[in-house]
Amino acid sequence: MFALATAALLLGLEPLAREPVRRVGRTALLAAFAALVVDVYLY
Repeated sequence: MFALATAALLLGLEPLAREPVRRVGRTALLAAFAALVVDVYLY
């Protein structure tokens, strides 16, 4: 959850500020999923 909130906040502020909310949300979900995979399989 923390990774999703952080990714959405950071992506929404600068890199994707002018993009639609769906695109920012999708990108944030991908970042959170990547964090989950790393957490599960590497630790």
